[in-house]
Amino acid sequence: MNAVHIHSTKISFHKDAARAHEVARFVLDVLKKNNKVVDIFLLRQNRIHALNKQWHEKDEPTNILSFAERDILEKFPELMLDKNYLGEIYISPDFVHKHRQSFDHMVVHGILHVLGYDHIQEKDAEKMEKVEQKILRLLDEDRGK
Repeated sequence: MNAVHIHSTKISFHKDAARAHEVARFVLDVLKKNNKVVDIFLLRQNRIHALNKQWHEKDEPTNILSFAERDILEKFPELMLDKNYLGEIYISPDFVHKHRQSFDHMVVHGILHVLGYDHIQEKDAEKMEKVEQKILRLLDEDRGK
Protein backbone atom coordinates (compact mmCIF):
# COMPACT_ATOMS: atom_id res chain seq x y z
CA MET A 1 0.00 0.00 0.00
CA ASN A 2 1.23 3.48 -0.87
CA ALA A 3 1.60 6.20 1.74
CA VAL A 4 0.78 9.78 0.84
CA HIS A 5 1.51 12.25 3.61
CA ILE A 6 -0.17 15.64 3.33
CA HIS A 7 1.23 18.64 5.22
CA SER A 8 -0.81 21.82 5.15
CA THR A 9 0.06 25.30 6.36
CA LYS A 10 -3.46 26.72 6.25
CA ILE A 11 -6.77 25.41 7.61
CA SER A 12 -8.59 26.62 4.49
CA PHE A 13 -6.53 24.10 2.46
CA HIS A 14 -8.53 21.26 4.04
CA LYS A 15 -10.44 20.38 0.83
CA ASP A 16 -7.27 20.64 -1.24
CA ALA A 17 -5.47 18.36 1.22
CA ALA A 18 -8.15 15.68 0.91
CA ARG A 19 -8.13 15.99 -2.87
CA ALA A 20 -4.32 15.85 -3.08
CA HIS A 21 -4.33 12.64 -1.04
CA GLU A 22 -7.00 11.07 -3.24
CA VAL A 23 -5.39 12.08 -6.55
CA ALA A 24 -1.87 11.06 -5.51
CA ARG A 25 -3.02 7.60 -4.44
CA PHE A 26 -4.98 7.25 -7.70
CA VAL A 27 -1.91 8.15 -9.79
CA LEU A 28 0.31 5.68 -7.96
CA ASP A 29 -2.31 2.95 -8.37
CA VAL A 30 -2.78 3.67 -12.09
CA LEU A 31 0.98 3.53 -12.62
CA LYS A 32 1.13 0.29 -10.62
CA LYS A 33 3.51 1.68 -8.01
CA ASN A 34 3.43 -0.25 -4.75
CA ASN A 35 4.67 0.56 -1.27
CA LYS A 36 5.79 4.03 -2.28
CA VAL A 37 5.92 7.04 0.05
CA VAL A 38 5.48 10.67 -0.96
CA ASP A 39 5.11 13.90 1.01
CA ILE A 40 2.88 16.67 -0.33
CA PHE A 41 3.10 20.11 1.25
CA LEU A 42 0.35 22.67 0.66
CA LEU A 43 1.84 26.12 1.14
CA ARG A 44 0.77 29.73 1.05
CA GLN A 45 1.93 31.61 -2.02
CA ASN A 46 4.57 33.63 -0.13
CA ARG A 47 6.13 30.43 1.25
CA ILE A 48 6.42 28.68 -2.13
CA HIS A 49 7.87 31.95 -3.50
CA ALA A 50 10.62 31.77 -0.85
CA LEU A 51 11.35 28.11 -1.69
CA ASN A 52 11.46 28.86 -5.41
CA LYS A 53 13.99 31.61 -4.74
CA GLN A 54 16.05 29.45 -2.39
CA TRP A 55 16.23 26.28 -4.48
CA HIS A 56 15.75 27.48 -8.06
CA GLU A 57 16.99 31.08 -7.81
CA LYS A 58 13.68 32.31 -9.23
CA ASP A 59 12.33 35.30 -7.32
CA GLU A 60 8.66 34.63 -8.03
CA PRO A 61 5.82 32.50 -6.76
CA THR A 62 4.98 29.30 -8.60
CA ASN A 63 2.29 26.65 -8.60
CA ILE A 64 4.41 23.60 -7.80
CA LEU A 65 7.89 22.48 -6.85
CA SER A 66 8.98 18.85 -6.79
CA PHE A 67 12.05 17.25 -5.27
CA ALA A 68 12.57 13.61 -6.11
CA GLU A 69 14.37 11.39 -3.63
CA ARG A 70 17.53 11.50 -5.76
CA ASP A 71 17.46 15.33 -5.72
CA ILE A 72 17.09 15.39 -1.95
CA LEU A 73 20.00 12.99 -1.46
CA GLU A 74 22.15 15.04 -3.83
CA LYS A 75 21.69 18.11 -1.61
CA PHE A 76 21.65 16.19 1.70
CA PRO A 77 23.70 12.98 1.23
CA GLU A 78 23.75 12.28 4.96
CA LEU A 79 20.00 11.61 5.03
CA MET A 80 18.81 8.05 5.46
CA LEU A 81 15.66 7.84 3.34
CA ASP A 82 13.42 4.82 2.99
CA LYS A 83 14.15 2.99 -0.29
CA ASN A 84 10.49 3.44 -1.24
CA TYR A 85 10.51 7.18 -0.65
CA LEU A 86 9.70 9.07 -3.86
CA GLY A 87 10.19 12.63 -2.70
CA GLU A 88 8.47 15.87 -1.80
CA ILE A 89 5.92 17.91 -3.70
CA TYR A 90 5.12 21.52 -2.76
CA ILE A 91 1.91 23.03 -4.12
CA SER A 92 0.48 26.50 -3.56
CA PRO A 93 -3.32 26.12 -3.70
CA ASP A 94 -3.57 29.94 -3.51
CA PHE A 95 -1.50 30.29 -6.68
CA VAL A 96 -3.24 27.40 -8.48
CA HIS A 97 -6.75 28.67 -7.77
CA LYS A 98 -5.85 32.33 -8.41
CA HIS A 99 -4.54 31.40 -11.87
CA ARG A 100 -7.48 29.05 -12.54
CA GLN A 101 -5.22 26.05 -12.95
CA SER A 102 -6.29 22.48 -12.33
CA PHE A 103 -5.34 21.37 -8.83
CA ASP A 104 -5.65 17.72 -9.91
CA HIS A 105 -3.25 18.40 -12.78
CA MET A 106 -0.69 19.88 -10.38
CA VAL A 107 -0.83 16.77 -8.17
CA VAL A 108 -0.47 14.46 -11.17
CA HIS A 109 2.39 16.60 -12.50
CA GLY A 110 4.20 16.50 -9.16
CA ILE A 111 3.84 12.73 -8.78
CA LEU A 112 5.24 12.21 -12.27
CA HIS A 113 8.21 14.43 -11.44
CA VAL A 114 9.11 12.45 -8.31
CA LEU A 115 8.80 9.28 -10.41
CA GLY A 116 11.46 10.60 -12.77
CA TYR A 117 9.49 12.30 -15.55
CA ASP A 118 10.58 15.74 -16.69
CA HIS A 119 9.91 18.27 -19.43
CA ILE A 120 13.30 19.78 -20.09
CA GLN A 121 13.73 18.16 -23.51
CA GLU A 122 10.82 18.37 -25.97
CA LYS A 123 10.55 14.59 -26.39
CA ASP A 124 10.47 14.14 -22.60
CA ALA A 125 7.85 16.88 -22.29
CA GLU A 126 5.67 15.14 -24.88
CA LYS A 127 6.01 11.82 -23.07
CA MET A 128 5.17 13.39 -19.70
CA GLU A 129 2.20 15.29 -21.12
CA LYS A 130 0.83 12.14 -22.74
CA VAL A 131 0.96 10.28 -19.40
CA GLU A 132 -0.57 13.28 -17.59
CA GLN A 133 -3.48 13.48 -20.03
CA LYS A 134 -4.12 9.74 -19.78
CA ILE A 135 -4.20 9.87 -15.98
CA LEU A 136 -6.40 12.98 -15.92
CA ARG A 137 -8.83 11.28 -18.32
CA LEU A 138 -8.95 8.19 -16.09
CA LEU A 139 -9.41 10.41 -13.05
CA ASP A 140 -12.37 12.17 -14.70
CA GLU A 141 -13.89 8.80 -15.59
CA ASP A 142 -13.39 7.58 -12.02
CA ARG A 143 -15.10 10.70 -10.63
CA GLY A 144 -18.04 10.15 -12.97
CA LYS A 145 -18.82 6.71 -11.57
